[in-house]
Amino acid sequence: MRAPGWFLLLMRILPHDFRDRHGEEIVRLAHRYAADRNGIGRTAVWLRAAVDLVLVAFRARLGLVDELRHDIRSGLRSLRSDLAFVAFAVGMVGIGIGASVTVFSVARALLLRPLPFTEPDRLVFISNGDFGRGQALSDISVQSGRLDPLRTASTQFDDVAGYHLFDREGDHTLRYDDVVMRVTRLRVTGSLFDVLGVQPIVGRLFADEELVDDAPPVLLLTDESWARLFQRRPEVVGSTVALDDVFATVIGVLPPSFDFNGIFAPGGRIDYVTPFPLSARSNRTGNSLAVIGRLAPGATIESAQAEATALGEGMPGEWNDYTPVIRPLRDHLSGFFRPTVALLGASVLLVVLLVCANLSNLLLARSTARRREFSIRSAMGAGRGRLIRQLLMESVILAGAGSALGILVAVGGTRLLASLPVPIPMLGETRVDGPALWVALGAAALVALLFGIVPALRGSDTQPGEALRQQSRGSSCGRGQSAMRRGLVAAQVAIACLLLVGST
Repeated sequence: MRAPGWFLLLMRILPHDFRDRHGEEIVRLAHRYAADRNGIGRTAVWLRAAVDLVLVAFRARLGLVDELRHDIRSGLRSLRSDLAFVAFAVGMVGIGIGASVTVFSVARALLLRPLPFTEPDRLVFISNGDFGRGQALSDISVQSGRLDPLRTASTQFDDVAGYHLFDREGDHTLRYDDVVMRVTRLRVTGSLFDVLGVQPIVGRLFADEELVDDAPPVLLLTDESWARLFQRRPEVVGSTVALDDVFATVIGVLPPSFDFNGIFAPGGRIDYVTPFPLSARSNRTGNSLAVIGRLAPGATIESAQAEATALGEGMPGEWNDYTPVIRPLRDHLSGFFRPTVALLGASVLLVVLLVCANLSNLLLARSTARRREFSIRSAMGAGRGRLIRQLLMESVILAGAGSALGILVAVGGTRLLASLPVPIPMLGETRVDGPALWVALGAAALVALLFGIVPALRGSDTQPGEALRQQSRGSSCGRGQSAMRRGLVAAQVAIACLLLVGST
């Protein structure tokens, strides 16, 4: 009588080794109890056998858990006897994983994390010429009059807006309650916040009547300046302040997500925002605006580029030269750093491989000193698989402790990078978050496998009789192990050479 197919399939819940050793016996026992071979009785017997099988599988899995606990205790006991090696290994793994997580966090902040705006994938930057090729700002910025056709005649943009590029830091004074402060201004066209999808946390945005020449002066505070200059006092909104001895009304406070300094002007500082009217007067100031557009639903970079070029060719000839170049806003902000981040990531990968090669060599040397231990355990019945598992568990413990240290290194490193006053967009957003922790976990598993598998395979390959005849702890390792160590040294030298070449 054959066992039902569903019963054979259910047997796969058993551990693989347990199933190989006892699978046939389980089926024979089930046949023995299947005395009633007709109809419901036979099915009931096999269902009872299935219940017993699940219980056996559960006990077998518990046995594996017990073995795992034993391996962890043995690994900790073995490593505790060589604390100098443990400290060195954990330190090396910590540096490697810390560097990996730090570089990933930087890459995520610069290239992967979405911009803090509504539907950021639809935002584009419109420059006058190929931005980033060494031109002066006055060559690649745009006259304000160029925005009118893109706003009124375009079918590929929902809207376009701009901000003034030539306000200097600390060039204005603000007086409030008889306290005078040096502040930095940013002028924007009226629809910039609509294009970006930004709403104030207190107060309101600019009204239409405030976006014309000679309108009553109004201003929006940034969240940082509201906290730094006014201690987040809500009564500031709606009050009057003196800007360069001209009275202006504070109409709102922008949200913390509108980090203009960190996103558009890294290394600078913006304290308040005022309107930049789109008028004949502002157009006479020449190229002065950085332009951001929001693509219409279904529009592409290519279709928007073609339309912007056509609209630009129809503008009056007495205006400044205009060659619109459209690229995703993310590429404009941080695309320049993509090759640098990729090179840095490759360098860190080489460092991790160098760490793995170093630790593999150390573990090979350590396993040589433990040959008598492995031989005695093998002679007492421990299989090679059990020895490999024990050695890999030691590698996992080292990698786990190193990854914990690496996370601490990465947290400190990202905080240091985020605080640097360097002109790199969004670097201030660098932090160790959930995805970075997953990277640390994956790196720890990879490092444990890379530096642990070779020593585990070589260290578990023992001949009990030969090893037990050796009386000296200083006995030399075999030819295969020596060749393996020489190969790891050669790999270390090769990786170090690649790092040296890359650094130049």
